[in-house]
Amino acid sequence: TSKDSKSANICSIISNTLWTVYDILILSYVGALNDIVVVMCNISVLALGYSRIMHISKFRIIKYTYITNKVLNKIYNLDLKTYGKENVWPQEYQRELFEKNNDSLFVIKYKHDIVGYINYLNLIETEYERLKRIRKSPEKLDIYKIIEFKSNRKNHILIESINVKKEYEKPETIALINKKLNSFIKLKHNRRVYIDRILAFALSDFEKHLYETLGFTKIRELEDNTFIYEKEINIKDVKNA
Repeated sequence: TSKDSKSANICSIISNTLWTVYDILILSYVGALNDIVVVMCNISVLALGYSRIMHISKFRIIKYTYITNKVLNKIYNLDLKTYGKENVWPQEYQRELFEKNNDSLFVIKYKHDIVGYINYLNLIETEYERLKRIRKSPEKLDIYKIIEFKSNRKNHILIESINVKKEYEKPETIALINKKLNSFIKLKHNRRVYIDRILAFALSDFEKHLYETLGFTKIRELEDNTFIYEKEINIKDVKNA
């Protein structure tokens, strides 16, 4: 029942109704009153078609501020399947990247299953420019050149990867990612955290199609068949998004 909030509510109503009858039979009126309150609360939730707290969309993107071993393993295995072992960073290094900036990971979920993720890094401008000029995908990034977002200054983002399971490489997924990316940029700008440019590496066909659909400009192809894309953020477009 923990995987389905509606079923949990219904089971709770049945269970607490039976406990109410039991409490009345043994003259435990305080216990009966408590059970009645729980029953009424669950009925209210169902009658409202789920409260905002209980409602979970089947397909959604959520931010993770803390990464568990389970999540890390799922991301790593997804990368292995999509990119191949030669193009995947070691798990411990991935953890270092996530922990360096706990504001950098979005997980794509269908119901309760992780079906993809978006990982980005905020870089110092010199590192951003260096990556823009490289001829081959970097084996590793300098962790000390990853910085936190700062207000009233230009920030430069590298999208390290946008990876989803093969069966979810659909227009609906792209539309959801686009919506999340726009809302993320707009939220940052409302807090006076200005994102100037976004750089992205595209290794899979899905990523190439995704960035082109989202209005990124293809800069060039690298020696290892990776493509570099870039998007400049226009403040007017952000406000109208």
